[in-house]
Amino acid sequence: MIGRKGNGVAVLIDQSIHDFVTVWHVSEQIQAIWKCAGQVFNVPGNVALGAVYLNPKTDQRSNNDITESFEHFFDEATIASLNFTNVLMMGDFNAHIGDLSEFTNEHYAI
Repeated sequence: MIGRKGNGVAVLIDQSIHDFVTVWHVSEQIQAIWKCAGQVFNVPGNVALGAVYLNPKTDQRSNNDITESFEHFFDEATIASLNFTNVLMMGDFNAHIGDLSEFTNEHYAI
């Protein structure tokens, strides 16, 4: 989605780890996945860092479109998990889970 306003996420790589990070895969559905040396996170094996953006539901995007976007994301995450010891997906999923308000003063332990 290069050259468009919005519709994406930005990932900044600090200069101190620049030599440990390379682009592994680029996808229209989830943006990109980077290969990061495990030593950056102090873990064995390499880490797949996924930058994810999934379009929200609108009048032009149906529930089926949203479901298809998540299916593409799950496929990409599965491929990454087959190639990397560790996978971290981050970004803007534009998803609501449950019936709670999006804004809350309550905090829950995970």
